Amino acid sequence: MEAFDRSAKGRIRYRTVVNHRVRLATATRAPVHWRPIAWGLVSSNSWPGHETTRRVVVSTDGKVRLVQTRWDRGRPLRVQVTRLLGRIYPGRLVAVADRYLYWVARGGVLRRAIWTRSGLIRKVTLPVTIRRATAITAVETAHGKRLYYTTKAGALHVVRDNGGRSADVVLRSSGYAGVIGLRADLCLSASYGGYNPPVGLLSVRNGVARYQRVLRPAAGDGGSLTKATRVRSTWSWRRLG
Repeated sequence: MEAFDRSAKGRIRYRTVVNHRVRLATATRAPVHWRPIAWGLVSSNSWPGHETTRRVVVSTDGKVRLVQTRWDRGRPLRVQVTRLLGRIYPGRLVAVADRYLYWVARGGVLRRAIWTRSGLIRKVTLPVTIRRATAITAVETAHGKRLYYTTKAGALHVVRDNGGRSADVVLRSSGYAGVIGLRADLCLSASYGGYNPPVGLLSVRNGVARYQRVLRPAAGDGGSLTKATRVRSTWSWRRLG
């Protein structure tokens, strides 16, 4: 599980989490003037002590950028914008899953687009209305794309992207009030293999991060949730991307 944030001083912070442990924590030395809110992995090249990635990043001003990151052990994280891909409705409720961008527009309307190197294409409105959401994330699974979001009332929802037949399901009706950061990724390991691996969820609330899994994410009811485990680190982050 990877997570990004922008500090109050403008530095990009990056952590990798394996189950309930932080395995890597680093940050840029210099601040950036834009506020990234959602990150999607495009490609990665790594070996011990080094990682270079390309990512699609959406900021709160609605700009969609192609970004290159580089991390070397003992050195700060480096982030370089290589291309501006386009713009979407500005806001904080944005998620990236593979080549798909999702954002909550005016009136709670859920919008979707596909990013390419030449711009954003196939912008559509999905038949789902999201209101009073506090955090949102998306993930590509073997059975399609899933969006998870939390609400001010404390509920956790999942949206199955099926075009005009997309559906919104309540996974938990309470327990998620105050969540300001949410990240989802597939659990790929020797223990969780196969065609329908669980989805890992990382949530942050009141400076505490918790990790849990969504079992059977392809089920019609959205699957079931495991008990949340606290991540052994302090999270002063305001958002997760």
